[in-house]
Amino acid sequence: MYSRTINIKNGDRFVKYDYYECDGCGIEIGCSDYYYEKDDLHYCNNCAFKKELFDENTYLNSIGMDNELFNAGINPNDNKITIISGGKFKWEMKNKNFRNSKEYMNWRNKVFKRDNYTCQECGKIGGELNAHHINKFSDYLKLRTKINNGKTLCKECHLKYHKKFGF
Repeated sequence: MYSRTINIKNGDRFVKYDYYECDGCGIEIGCSDYYYEKDDLHYCNNCAFKKELFDENTYLNSIGMDNELFNAGINPNDNKITIISGGKFKWEMKNKNFRNSKEYMNWRNKVFKRDNYTCQECGKIGGELNAHHINKFSDYLKLRTKINNGKTLCKECHLKYHKKFGF
């Protein structure tokens, strides 16, 4: 841990502003930032939440999110903080983060290309397409980015499929 103090001009006078190093991840924490301090230990809001020094509500407040609209938890697969909106927190919801990953986007584009950007149910070419997982996304983690576990569906066929099978 280190700390340093700087003088910041505030109107016509200077005030001291302290910085600390997070004892968890090493990032610099300003004294006006949300952080946890006890016995010469300083943790940023993320490390404090992971070490269970901040509860969910304190963590969400520290990042400016309304705890009535959002939930936060630690993903047991990668130890990253995951935030979802509404409802009871389910670990399947971490999938939202994966769906925005480069790996997922590559899989999606390869499925579209293999299927010639054509819906495999109705034959519609182009438009709003979805890359559909044949084996359920939330149940088959190892198959998520396997090309043979995907097929191109238009938006309408994709919605019909999920209504028919209930997922």
